[in-house]
Amino acid sequence: MLLAAILNPLAGLTNQEFVATDDYMISVYADEIVDQKYTANEEIVSPRNEVATFDFSVDYSPDLWKEAETRWTGMSDAEKQNLKNKYEAEPNGNDSYYVSFVAEDVMAEKWDAGIEVEYVETSYEYEYPSEIWAQAKAQWDELPPDQQTAKKKAEESGMEGIGAADLGSSLISITWSTLGPLDGLWVLLASFTAFRVGANEHDG
Repeated sequence: MLLAAILNPLAGLTNQEFVATDDYMISVYADEIVDQKYTANEEIVSPRNEVATFDFSVDYSPDLWKEAETRWTGMSDAEKQNLKNKYEAEPNGNDSYYVSFVAEDVMAEKWDAGIEVEYVETSYEYEYPSEIWAQAKAQWDELPPDQQTAKKKAEESGMEGIGAADLGSSLISITWSTLGPLDGLWVLLASFTAFRVGANEHDG
């Protein structure tokens, strides 16, 4: 669930074939808007942090999510309460938040059994408030196709050779050991953004 939000952006960096998609490039502009709002002391809340309303199923394949939902439905009230107590947050009846943790268990069991399962590659859009994403998309869409292509190539060039696997594991280990996952998400996104900008400065 929340972990997938970090691993999906980093996944493209673990090899030499990172591809800067339109979705990714919009996120570059969205990061700039986020930075501006932080500088202006404006509060920003990731949709993933809105646990009462966010649909956490987006990170998983339909089959895996169905299996997790079936397991969650089959739990006793006591088992469900134990899981809720374990993860502390109370999402006001949004069961998908808790089912996502069950889905993590299902994935782990499949991996242990030698069955390959992957997270769904979700849109970066889920990491930003809707108004920020809309503004960033509008900025990207305004660029002529040749400029879009040039900026994509610049991003891809800047990412070549980066040891993102080590970066990702270090960020996750440090952040989750000191913060809860909801707070840690934005720290990791901010760290990834700073790293990305450092690797290839975006010139607007």
